[in-house]
Amino acid sequence: MGKPIGPLRAPSAIFIKMSLPKPIILLLALSLSVTPAFCLPGRVLPAFDNPLKEASESFDKGDYQTAVMLLSRVVSGDKNNVEALVKRGVAYVKLKQREKALQDFDRAKQVAPDSPRVALVRGACLYEMKHYEEALPELEMAASGFPADHFPAILAASSAYHIDDFEKSLKYGQLAVSLGYKPDYSFHLMQAECLAATKRYKEASELFAELCGSPQVTAQTWVARGNLERVQEHFSQALAFYDRALAIAPGDAQAIYHRALCRLAGNKTETGLNELRQAVSAYPDNSKLRLFKADLLFKLKHYDEALADYKYLQAQTPQDFHVFKGEASILALQKRYEELLVPAQRACRLEPTDASSQLLLGTALAAKNKDVEAEKAFTSAIKYSGNNPGYRLLRARFYCTRKRYQESLDDYDAALVAGQETDEQLAARLLPLFELNLYDRAIKDVNTLHAHGYSENWIYLVRGTARASMGDFKTAVDDLEKYARKAPKPGPIYTLIARAQLGNGNHSKAIEAADLALKYGPDLEARKLRAAARFANKDYEGTITDIEFLKENNVELDRHLLEWLGFAYHGLKQPEQGQEAFSQMIDRFPNHYSGYADLALYYIDTGRLEEAQKLIQQALVREQKQPQLYMEKAELDLLSGNDKAALEAADQALSLKPDYLAALELKAGIAFKNSSFEETLLNLNKLIDADPANWKNYLKRAAILDKLGEPEKAQEDRHKAFSIKLSDGNENLLRADLAREHGLIELALADYKLALKSQAGNSRAIFALSDLYAGQGRQQDLKAFLLNAQKDIAYKNVQNQIAFCLSNTELNLKHYERALAALSVPARQPSMKALVLRQKLAIYLAAGKLDKAQQTVDTLSREFPDDWQTFTSRARLLKAKKKDEEALNELDKAIKLDIKNVDLLELKAHYLSDMKEPTAALAYINTALIILSKTRHDATLDRETYSRCFYLRGLYLSELGQEQAAIGSFTQAVQKNPRNAAALVERGQAFMRLDQLQKAIGDYRSALKIDADNWSALSNLADCYKSLHNYKEAVKYYDLALAANPRWREAYYARANCRFMLKDYKGALTDYNLALKHEGRLQEIYINRGGTLGAMGDYQGLLRNLQTAKTLGKPTRLMLTNEAIALNHLNRRKEALEKFQAAIALEPKRIQSYLDLATFYAGTKEELPKAFEAIDSAMALEPDNPAALKAKFKLELRSKNFREALKTVEKYLSLCPQDLPMQVEAIRAELTLGEKANALSRTEALLAERPKWIDGWFELGNCYFELGRTEEALQAFQKVVALDKTDQEAMRRVAQCQRQLGDYDSALKWLEQARASSGDSDDLALQEAITLLSSARLSESKTILNRLARKSPQWALPHLYLGQCLILQGKYDDALSALRRCTSRDPELAAALSSSALAQAKAGQLEASKESIARADALGANDSLYYAACALINHLTGKEAQALSDLNKAESLNKRDWSVMEVKKTLEQTH
Repeated sequence: MGKPIGPLRAPSAIFIKMSLPKPIILLLALSLSVTPAFCLPGRVLPAFDNPLKEASESFDKGDYQTAVMLLSRVVSGDKNNVEALVKRGVAYVKLKQREKALQDFDRAKQVAPDSPRVALVRGACLYEMKHYEEALPELEMAASGFPADHFPAILAASSAYHIDDFEKSLKYGQLAVSLGYKPDYSFHLMQAECLAATKRYKEASELFAELCGSPQVTAQTWVARGNLERVQEHFSQALAFYDRALAIAPGDAQAIYHRALCRLAGNKTETGLNELRQAVSAYPDNSKLRLFKADLLFKLKHYDEALADYKYLQAQTPQDFHVFKGEASILALQKRYEELLVPAQRACRLEPTDASSQLLLGTALAAKNKDVEAEKAFTSAIKYSGNNPGYRLLRARFYCTRKRYQESLDDYDAALVAGQETDEQLAARLLPLFELNLYDRAIKDVNTLHAHGYSENWIYLVRGTARASMGDFKTAVDDLEKYARKAPKPGPIYTLIARAQLGNGNHSKAIEAADLALKYGPDLEARKLRAAARFANKDYEGTITDIEFLKENNVELDRHLLEWLGFAYHGLKQPEQGQEAFSQMIDRFPNHYSGYADLALYYIDTGRLEEAQKLIQQALVREQKQPQLYMEKAELDLLSGNDKAALEAADQALSLKPDYLAALELKAGIAFKNSSFEETLLNLNKLIDADPANWKNYLKRAAILDKLGEPEKAQEDRHKAFSIKLSDGNENLLRADLAREHGLIELALADYKLALKSQAGNSRAIFALSDLYAGQGRQQDLKAFLLNAQKDIAYKNVQNQIAFCLSNTELNLKHYERALAALSVPARQPSMKALVLRQKLAIYLAAGKLDKAQQTVDTLSREFPDDWQTFTSRARLLKAKKKDEEALNELDKAIKLDIKNVDLLELKAHYLSDMKEPTAALAYINTALIILSKTRHDATLDRETYSRCFYLRGLYLSELGQEQAAIGSFTQAVQKNPRNAAALVERGQAFMRLDQLQKAIGDYRSALKIDADNWSALSNLADCYKSLHNYKEAVKYYDLALAANPRWREAYYARANCRFMLKDYKGALTDYNLALKHEGRLQEIYINRGGTLGAMGDYQGLLRNLQTAKTLGKPTRLMLTNEAIALNHLNRRKEALEKFQAAIALEPKRIQSYLDLATFYAGTKEELPKAFEAIDSAMALEPDNPAALKAKFKLELRSKNFREALKTVEKYLSLCPQDLPMQVEAIRAELTLGEKANALSRTEALLAERPKWIDGWFELGNCYFELGRTEEALQAFQKVVALDKTDQEAMRRVAQCQRQLGDYDSALKWLEQARASSGDSDDLALQEAITLLSSARLSESKTILNRLARKSPQWALPHLYLGQCLILQGKYDDALSALRRCTSRDPELAAALSSSALAQAKAGQLEASKESIARADALGANDSLYYAACALINHLTGKEAQALSDLNKAESLNKRDWSVMEVKKTLEQTH
């Protein structure tokens, strides 16, 4: 259904919007002459309580001018006097000065934004001014504020009706009726139209029937009822109702017009039109009727007849802009632009804000090339249409015709909604997109057209051209070929395709396309393109043929053609013709560099370097912006041995092309040669940015990063290098070795497999792959791979190697029979046969088949008697037989055969270590290391062997108790192979034995990065953290260690103790129970389990466990203490005291026992002196005992003896300066005592040594805040957040500082950030309310405070700030009630008493105010609120000097405090 419309025009509308009749309009007057001060009869509105009696009397007498004058005096003295503003506004309404009235109501709204009375008068005024959209929210607020009054609801219903919000109109109409309003005829008619507009046809029809049966029925009602039937396509019924309207009001324009529309809708166009013509003839002076007829004719495209009516009307109603606009619209459609200008101008003069008239004017002016005026008219049309997209599209087309493509595109973009554009609009936008080179967007629009099924062939040409322009030649070719297939003259299109194929690097396809273009005609451009493609394809003869053809056809060859010609001859070994072509380039283009450069390259290739240098210099004289020229010069300089000049030339090239790979490689090479690693790194970074697929560059950079001390970044580069896809098997094999070395196992495996795919006979790859799988414990994966390889013909040349590897895999899986079966493949080479025999020996030894092992050794001795590995095989068999000395003898024989064999020396050292001879083992491993240092091995194997030998050396040194030397050796092992996790673990254990726990932690963590399940690293790491009291981390690693080795029983007890310290009593109890399953007779487990139960509140359980512990050993001090604690909690204090005293008697010099007794006494206020006595007893034993000092400090704080507490904590910190929590206590004690400068100095000194100490920055903020240095406090708290982005308290303090500085919006944002960081809390909500209060957003603040007060009834603070809000609103009695609720909850809250004093002073209760401020003073009040209250009291008692002094003090503390500003305003008004 269409929207209801105004009573005169818009033929497409269905319903007629009625003007409200006189009774409702009178309601808009806000007050009647008989109703003083806004109080309409029967209306429940608050009465004015205005002390200005004279003004009220003048108003009541109807002397509104005098009332305005008197009220203006009041307002001049108090601009925020809401009563006066409202009263004067009403007087202005009475004087019909509504704009002035609205100004007063606006001001009243600013002062009292929540007042329903202000909302009512302002809304009513806006309604009277027909500003219905602005009026509605005000009237809604008034309706809510006066819930028993129907008057605001009536106005709200009518306002909603006028802005087409029919649902809301119905809502408020029904509300008004429910409140007792007796609706009149007009009200019912409005409701009926709303029902119709919301498609509630049945209800609307019933109400219209009732209205039409009323004696008050009007023609307008019958028309509206007819419209209801017409929209439901009940045409005959609608016509009958229009006839009823005409019976009441013959010649009624609305009835006749809508009857004609009904005929049209019922396919009776001529009948409807004839009726309209007859009506106009019958009533020729009815201009409204004739206008309807003209509009209908226009709609039916009867332009000439419509034009005649518009002309007639221009004489009849010359001030009606519609008739001139109608004429202009027809002239525009008929393209009669010469005639269009006059009526368009006339329409705009009569109604300058009509958008369509301005559009017609713009069209007329554009036709006359009056572009400036036309643009102005189009812009006005857009403005007055409310930025209607259709108007903006018309201006876009205007801009396009003027080649103002950017402005045109801006309009298209502003007007079109993505996904809702029409095909015509998208096609129109293509022109500016192309002209602005926005090819990507043009392609997107073409794609959309294509998706819509747009079938015009030209879109392929458009998209293909755009894609080619963007360099997307492949898809461009597809589009262009589609267009070419249907193009009437495809030759030029194939030339375009050839160009695109050339750009795509598809030179053969470019040649084919050029051939097709030439097939359709002698296209010289196509021949040039073919010459280029042939040259790129190294078809030098074809290139020469095409270029010579061009010469024969008098085509003057350009530089490119000559260049291709020269290099083509050069490629065909015809240097003289090539040189001639380059010389022609120089002759014909002497000012261009390319001929000189090309000839120079020719000379370089032929070794004529000096001549080449001269030519390059000549090229550079002519062109200084071509990087390849400088690169040619750099290469020449390098060939000449001039590194400096080469670098300068390379820099010049890079200044022009920063990603020039050749120049970067040259610079990196020179820098590395000169050991300038930073410079090398810089150039490698640029190389990688420019060519990210070159894996070797990453490795080069990794090597440089290692040299620069950045191993983590180096490892990242290696990982990247090993992950780039390669196509060369040798490259894969090389990279796999490197990946393995750096611990990138999966990448190494992948590269070995890729190497095998391309080089199936590469036995090294198979052995390396097998070894890597085995080293990772992935035997099943390896087995599956090898079994598949045995079946693959590609590996036929390496079946022996595969069989050996498969056997070794089965051996590792302890599948001995399968391991032997795998060796059934006949070995061809002797070396392979020896390897198979040694493998069989290993299998027999593992299986314990020593007789078979002996047979195998015998075979080895017989067939390979002089092989050193035969002797090692005999040694292994002898060791298995526990004949250690004989085994050593065999190893000595092997060593004599190969004295520099490191593996033999390592094996001998291992045997000696097993025999508990670490000194001898150390000597052999040292020999191995000396040999390694003098022998060059394969780089990867060299590092692994080196690392292993240093590791063994470290083990032997540790066995000898030489821990520092062992650490040095383990360090060398790690340096040689950073992946040696065993060396890291052993070094960590050495550090633990030396009590260097942090270093040990570092090593264990490093080991876990290599082997995440390394049980030794996990268990030792847990023990380290436990020793450091980092129980959370300890538990984490005990968990991981137990997962790796569930049999480690001791871990349960250790983890239980850690969990206890973390107050995870349930977890601790579980672990103690597990520990007792394995070690059920350990007294300490029962003691600790009892302590856990006590911590959980199960004191009877604690006593039961202690009873069991007593049966397992003698009572200990801890047992007695825990028993005392349990008895105390069970209210058996006498027995508890006996146990505490027994603990002291058991260990009279144990200070902790006295401190435990002090804690016991401190449980009651009466026994605090005894607590001090107990601490004194402890300190008598050891005056400087830190634990005793700390306990004494806490007692002194509890006693509020802050001075003594500060002395105690100072003494404690002289002993334990690194105890940062106690440093914080000291700072806070100083602040409490008012020693703010000392607190600041202490904090700054601590932070100077610990710049990342979060608590220190927080305390620094507190110090600055207490000193009134709010901006510095803000920076300190922000530093806390920067260090810990989850610190909600710091965010809250940042917000507090922002509030203190008056930046309330920022304060609210910080509170929101705190809420987002750690969740909502009542404290954050309270801070938000305080901030809103400070920024005078009182209504929002009160909403939050009331919610908090309801949620936490005993919380005093919401009532405090609620009282302050009410003070600011002038509601002093309500404020005092809230503040009394506050003090009842917290009698010692000084701020509540200061606020009460302020409220009482404001309310004139001076004596009560003095009592309240005295009570606040007694509680130590010393803030801005206190001094502001004092200032007001002194002012009211005539003590102005003291008042000003108090106010100055308050301002110095916080000049933005609400109380300070409120009191200051009062004092300033008085003075």
